[in-house]
Amino acid sequence: MNPKILVGCPTHDGKAYCLKEYAEAVKNLDYDNYDAVLVDNSETEKYYNKLKGLGIKAWRLSEKNLTARDKIAACRNLLRKMAIEEYDYFLSLEQDVIPPKNIIRKLLSHSKKIVSAVYYMIMDDSSEQPLLWKLLDEKELKKLVEKNPHLKEQVESIKQKNAQMTKRYEKDELPKNQLIRIAACGLGAVMIHKDVLKQIIFRTNEGRVAYDDMFFCQDALSKGFEIFADTSVVCRHLQDESFMKK
Repeated sequence: MNPKILVGCPTHDGKAYCLKEYAEAVKNLDYDNYDAVLVDNSETEKYYNKLKGLGIKAWRLSEKNLTARDKIAACRNLLRKMAIEEYDYFLSLEQDVIPPKNIIRKLLSHSKKIVSAVYYMIMDDSSEQPLLWKLLDEKELKKLVEKNPHLKEQVESIKQKNAQMTKRYEKDELPKNQLIRIAACGLGAVMIHKDVLKQIIFRTNEGRVAYDDMFFCQDALSKGFEIFADTSVVCRHLQDESFMKK
Protein backbone atom coordinates (compact mmCIF):
# COMPACT_ATOMS: atom_id res chain seq x y z
CA MET A 1 0.00 0.00 0.00
CA ASN A 2 1.33 3.40 -0.99
CA PRO A 3 -1.51 5.94 -0.60
CA LYS A 4 -1.31 9.14 -2.60
CA ILE A 5 -1.04 12.18 -0.34
CA LEU A 6 -1.87 15.84 -0.95
CA VAL A 7 0.22 18.08 1.30
CA GLY A 8 -0.75 21.73 1.58
CA CYS A 9 -2.42 24.64 3.30
CA PRO A 10 -3.80 28.15 2.88
CA THR A 11 -1.12 30.84 2.88
CA HIS A 12 -0.54 34.58 2.42
CA ASP A 13 2.32 37.02 2.17
CA GLY A 14 2.54 37.33 5.95
CA LYS A 15 4.05 33.84 5.98
CA ALA A 16 7.00 34.77 3.79
CA TYR A 17 9.32 34.63 6.81
CA CYS A 18 9.01 30.82 7.03
CA LEU A 19 8.67 30.00 3.33
CA LYS A 20 12.25 28.83 2.83
CA GLU A 21 12.20 26.38 5.74
CA TYR A 22 8.74 25.09 4.82
CA ALA A 23 9.63 24.58 1.15
CA GLU A 24 12.81 22.73 2.11
CA ALA A 25 10.98 20.49 4.57
CA VAL A 26 8.15 19.65 2.19
CA LYS A 27 10.49 18.86 -0.69
CA ASN A 28 12.43 16.41 1.47
CA LEU A 29 9.68 14.33 3.06
CA ASP A 30 10.58 10.65 3.32
CA TYR A 31 7.77 9.43 1.07
CA ASP A 32 7.50 8.94 -2.67
CA ASN A 33 3.82 9.43 -3.51
CA TYR A 34 2.79 12.96 -2.59
CA ASP A 35 2.25 16.41 -4.07
CA ALA A 36 2.42 19.75 -2.29
CA VAL A 37 0.11 22.68 -3.07
CA LEU A 38 -0.28 26.07 -1.38
CA VAL A 39 -3.35 28.26 -1.85
CA ASP A 40 -2.54 31.97 -1.60
CA ASN A 41 -5.13 34.45 -0.34
CA SER A 42 -2.90 37.57 -0.33
CA GLU A 43 -4.33 40.87 -1.57
CA THR A 44 -1.95 40.99 -4.54
CA GLU A 45 -0.30 38.35 -6.73
CA LYS A 46 3.22 39.20 -5.53
CA TYR A 47 3.48 36.32 -3.05
CA TYR A 48 1.82 33.91 -5.46
CA ASN A 49 4.43 34.77 -8.07
CA LYS A 50 7.15 34.28 -5.48
CA LEU A 51 5.84 30.78 -4.74
CA LYS A 52 5.77 29.94 -8.43
CA GLY A 53 9.26 31.33 -8.86
CA LEU A 54 10.52 28.90 -6.23
CA GLY A 55 8.95 25.99 -8.09
CA ILE A 56 6.13 25.57 -5.57
CA LYS A 57 2.78 24.51 -6.95
CA ALA A 58 0.33 27.21 -5.94
CA TRP A 59 -3.19 28.47 -6.56
CA ARG A 60 -4.77 31.85 -5.99
CA LEU A 61 -8.04 32.28 -4.12
CA SER A 62 -10.42 34.08 -6.45
CA GLU A 63 -13.09 35.09 -3.88
CA LYS A 64 -12.87 38.67 -2.64
CA ASN A 65 -14.19 40.60 0.38
CA LEU A 66 -13.93 37.68 2.79
CA THR A 67 -12.92 37.79 6.44
CA ALA A 68 -9.55 36.29 7.35
CA ARG A 69 -11.27 33.22 8.79
CA ASP A 70 -13.42 32.74 5.71
CA LYS A 71 -10.41 33.12 3.41
CA ILE A 72 -8.65 30.30 5.22
CA ALA A 73 -11.69 28.02 5.04
CA ALA A 74 -12.19 28.81 1.34
CA CYS A 75 -8.55 28.00 0.59
CA ARG A 76 -8.74 24.76 2.52
CA ASN A 77 -11.89 23.76 0.63
CA LEU A 78 -10.02 24.10 -2.67
CA LEU A 79 -7.50 21.61 -1.31
CA ARG A 80 -10.33 19.44 0.00
CA LYS A 81 -11.86 19.22 -3.48
CA MET A 82 -8.53 18.29 -5.03
CA ALA A 83 -7.85 15.69 -2.34
CA ILE A 84 -11.24 14.01 -2.84
CA GLU A 85 -10.81 13.86 -6.60
CA GLU A 86 -7.18 12.81 -6.91
CA TYR A 87 -5.75 11.59 -3.59
CA ASP A 88 -6.25 9.18 -0.71
CA TYR A 89 -5.32 11.54 2.12
CA PHE A 90 -4.87 15.25 2.75
CA LEU A 91 -1.98 16.20 5.01
CA SER A 92 -2.99 19.64 6.24
CA LEU A 93 0.42 21.15 6.96
CA GLU A 94 0.45 24.85 7.80
CA GLN A 95 3.28 26.91 6.38
CA ASP A 96 4.68 27.78 9.80
CA VAL A 97 4.77 24.12 10.90
CA ILE A 98 8.00 22.33 10.00
CA PRO A 99 7.58 18.55 10.14
CA PRO A 100 10.08 15.72 10.60
CA LYS A 101 10.91 13.93 7.34
CA ASN A 102 8.98 10.81 8.34
CA ILE A 103 5.68 12.55 9.17
CA ILE A 104 3.72 10.92 6.34
CA ARG A 105 4.95 7.40 7.06
CA LYS A 106 4.39 7.77 10.80
CA LEU A 107 0.86 9.16 10.54
CA LEU A 108 -0.16 6.62 7.88
CA SER A 109 1.17 3.72 9.96
CA HIS A 110 -1.82 3.88 12.32
CA SER A 111 -4.45 3.39 9.59
CA LYS A 112 -6.67 6.07 11.15
CA LYS A 113 -9.02 8.43 9.34
CA ILE A 114 -7.78 11.48 11.30
CA VAL A 115 -4.43 11.61 13.05
CA SER A 116 -2.49 14.68 14.09
CA ALA A 117 1.16 15.28 14.82
CA VAL A 118 2.18 17.51 17.74
CA TYR A 119 3.24 21.14 17.58
CA TYR A 120 3.29 23.78 20.28
CA MET A 121 2.06 27.34 20.53
CA ILE A 122 3.33 30.14 22.74
CA MET A 123 0.36 31.28 24.80
CA ASP A 124 -0.43 34.71 26.26
CA ASP A 125 1.20 33.71 29.55
CA SER A 126 4.38 32.74 27.62
CA SER A 127 3.87 29.04 28.28
CA GLU A 128 4.31 26.56 25.45
CA GLN A 129 1.28 24.31 24.97
CA PRO A 130 0.29 21.69 22.36
CA LEU A 131 -2.63 22.40 20.05
CA LEU A 132 -4.41 19.26 21.18
CA TRP A 133 -7.56 18.94 23.28
CA LYS A 134 -8.56 16.03 25.50
CA LEU A 135 -11.87 14.53 26.58
CA LEU A 136 -12.46 14.86 30.31
CA ASP A 137 -13.49 11.74 32.21
CA GLU A 138 -15.64 11.76 35.37
CA LYS A 139 -12.66 12.02 37.69
CA GLU A 140 -11.24 14.98 35.78
CA LEU A 141 -14.64 16.68 35.66
CA LYS A 142 -14.95 16.37 39.42
CA LYS A 143 -11.54 17.97 39.91
CA LEU A 144 -12.43 20.72 37.45
CA VAL A 145 -15.60 21.61 39.34
CA GLU A 146 -13.80 21.51 42.69
CA LYS A 147 -11.27 24.03 41.39
CA ASN A 148 -13.89 26.07 39.53
CA PRO A 149 -17.26 25.90 41.36
CA HIS A 150 -18.77 28.42 38.92
CA LEU A 151 -18.57 25.71 36.22
CA LYS A 152 -20.83 23.27 38.08
CA GLU A 153 -24.04 24.20 36.24
CA GLN A 154 -22.30 24.18 32.86
CA VAL A 155 -20.83 20.73 33.52
CA GLU A 156 -24.20 19.35 34.63
CA SER A 157 -25.89 20.76 31.54
CA ILE A 158 -23.31 19.17 29.24
CA LYS A 159 -23.65 15.80 30.99
CA GLN A 160 -27.45 15.90 30.62
CA LYS A 161 -26.96 16.32 26.87
CA ASN A 162 -24.71 13.23 26.83
CA ALA A 163 -21.91 15.44 25.57
CA GLN A 164 -18.35 15.60 26.87
CA MET A 165 -16.28 18.50 28.09
CA THR A 166 -12.83 19.08 26.73
CA LYS A 167 -9.71 20.97 27.73
CA ARG A 168 -6.43 21.74 26.06
CA TYR A 169 -3.62 19.35 26.93
CA GLU A 170 -0.88 20.91 28.96
CA LYS A 171 2.64 20.16 27.81
CA ASP A 172 3.59 18.23 30.93
CA GLU A 173 0.53 15.95 30.82
CA LEU A 174 0.83 14.92 27.17
CA PRO A 175 1.79 11.22 26.95
CA LYS A 176 5.12 10.57 25.25
CA ASN A 177 5.49 8.52 22.06
CA GLN A 178 1.95 7.22 22.02
CA LEU A 179 -1.08 7.17 19.77
CA ILE A 180 -3.84 8.81 21.81
CA ARG A 181 -7.48 9.54 21.16
CA ILE A 182 -8.19 13.26 21.43
CA ALA A 183 -11.15 15.61 21.30
CA ALA A 184 -9.71 18.14 18.86
CA CYS A 185 -6.56 19.42 17.21
CA GLY A 186 -5.42 22.31 15.10
CA LEU A 187 -5.07 21.81 11.36
CA GLY A 188 -1.36 22.58 11.42
CA ALA A 189 -0.18 18.98 10.92
CA VAL A 190 -2.99 16.46 10.57
CA MET A 191 -3.56 13.58 8.17
CA ILE A 192 -7.17 13.34 6.97
CA HIS A 193 -8.58 10.48 4.89
CA LYS A 194 -10.73 11.43 1.91
CA ASP A 195 -13.67 9.51 3.43
CA VAL A 196 -13.74 12.23 6.08
CA LEU A 197 -13.38 15.03 3.56
CA LYS A 198 -16.32 13.72 1.56
CA GLN A 199 -18.56 14.31 4.58
CA ILE A 200 -17.11 17.51 6.02
CA ILE A 201 -16.64 20.94 4.48
CA PHE A 202 -14.22 23.35 6.13
CA ARG A 203 -16.33 26.16 7.53
CA THR A 204 -16.62 29.04 9.96
CA ASN A 205 -19.56 30.41 11.93
CA GLU A 206 -20.46 34.09 12.04
CA GLY A 207 -21.71 33.78 15.60
CA ARG A 208 -18.48 32.32 16.98
CA VAL A 209 -14.94 33.66 16.99
CA ALA A 210 -13.22 30.46 15.92
CA TYR A 211 -11.39 29.16 12.90
CA ASP A 212 -12.21 26.19 10.70
CA ASP A 213 -10.05 23.78 12.71
CA MET A 214 -12.40 23.70 15.69
CA PHE A 215 -15.49 23.35 13.51
CA PHE A 216 -13.78 20.57 11.54
CA CYS A 217 -13.16 18.59 14.72
CA GLN A 218 -16.71 19.18 15.99
CA ASP A 219 -18.17 18.07 12.67
CA ALA A 220 -15.90 15.02 12.50
CA LEU A 221 -16.98 13.83 15.94
CA SER A 222 -20.64 14.46 15.13
CA LYS A 223 -20.23 12.26 12.03
CA GLY A 224 -18.86 9.44 14.15
CA PHE A 225 -15.17 9.81 13.28
CA GLU A 226 -12.49 9.51 15.94
CA ILE A 227 -9.54 11.89 16.18
CA PHE A 228 -6.09 10.73 17.21
CA ALA A 229 -2.65 12.19 17.78
CA ASP A 230 0.74 10.52 17.47
CA THR A 231 2.80 12.18 20.17
CA SER A 232 6.03 10.72 18.76
CA VAL A 233 5.72 13.02 15.73
CA VAL A 234 6.74 16.47 16.91
CA CYS A 235 6.94 19.44 14.52
CA ARG A 236 8.61 22.80 14.94
CA HIS A 237 6.21 25.74 14.99
CA LEU A 238 7.63 28.97 13.57
CA GLN A 239 4.85 30.95 15.15
CA ASP A 240 6.04 34.37 14.02
CA GLU A 241 9.09 36.12 12.62
CA SER A 242 10.79 36.27 16.03
CA PHE A 243 11.36 32.51 15.79
CA MET A 244 13.53 33.04 12.72
CA LYS A 245 15.78 35.42 14.61
CA LYS A 246 16.62 33.04 17.43
